[in-house]
Amino acid sequence: MIQQLKLKKIVFPLIVIVLLLIIITGLGIGSRQRHNTFKMLIVGDSIGEGAGASGPSLKWYKYLAPYMKEAYGIKLDITNVSMGGNSSYAGYARVMELDEGEDYDLAVICYGENDQIEDFSFYYESILKAVQDKYPACKLMTILESSQRDYTEKIKIIETLSAYYGAYVVDTIAAFRDSGRTYEELCDDGTHPNDEGQKVYYETVKEQLDIFLKQKDVSAVPVQKPYDLEVVNYTDFKYYSTDDFQKAGEYACELEMSIPAGRLGIDYTTVKGVNLITVYADGQKISEKEIGWDNDLSLRFIEVMSDKCKVDSKIRIEFSSPEQMEAFHGIIVNRYEELE
Repeated sequence: MIQQLKLKKIVFPLIVIVLLLIIITGLGIGSRQRHNTFKMLIVGDSIGEGAGASGPSLKWYKYLAPYMKEAYGIKLDITNVSMGGNSSYAGYARVMELDEGEDYDLAVICYGENDQIEDFSFYYESILKAVQDKYPACKLMTILESSQRDYTEKIKIIETLSAYYGAYVVDTIAAFRDSGRTYEELCDDGTHPNDEGQKVYYETVKEQLDIFLKQKDVSAVPVQKPYDLEVVNYTDFKYYSTDDFQKAGEYACELEMSIPAGRLGIDYTTVKGVNLITVYADGQKISEKEIGWDNDLSLRFIEVMSDKCKVDSKIRIEFSSPEQMEAFHGIIVNRYEELE
């Protein structure tokens, strides 16, 4: 009788431990299942934003939460920082602005349509590296945008970087082709998926999400060196908002700062008419951007103004109107150092 009691005391805790291990690892979700919440970050352009859907609830990523609840009993928490009309540099800046205290399980990257091929690989990898550095446990998922229609040079770049960083690849180009519908039936304006196209995006993302969730070991393995070593040479990300600037004339503002060499980006929202931005470093013009904007809908852009600029004491930014100056949000500065 005493031996039976001793045996029960030993066996019962072992059973509990085994059950806990099954619960923790059974679906390959680790600590996420324990907390019953899965955190997803989406960083992209207008396609990542869900543009083309006829309503907010019909955007491709909106279908994911109900599916996760039904299929896995897990709450899906999505943070979507996508910005329509923007390129990969904006994605890098958006990631760098995020709170480091967050704990994302998966980051979905959706760019390519608005990027120039010349610097696409560099800035796209900058996003992947930024996510990896800020959230080491976060896995990556990349979307091959249907708007490319074919496996263009930009798509091949995404595939190469995805393989290098161990990302799950969502191929919506193939999904559109295999849908049994023409491209035009899934995309009314030639770029953005309509309601039916949004469903194709959802189904294709869901397929890769299922693969991710059903794997027993989903821990991220950060790469030791970037594919392009130049990526690590841009350091010390710093965002200066309008609050850091002093007004210097009717349509201008100034910021006292110094940087021996670095990259300068600008964050602004378009206004109707001419949008002219001129940047000066220590009195010398280093960059100018002009776009005409006829659309009633304004868009926010984060763009590079200068790849390698030197500032000894002061940055000055001039605008073409008070409305445009009011729509200015700030600048992004990275120090450039040849670390490799």
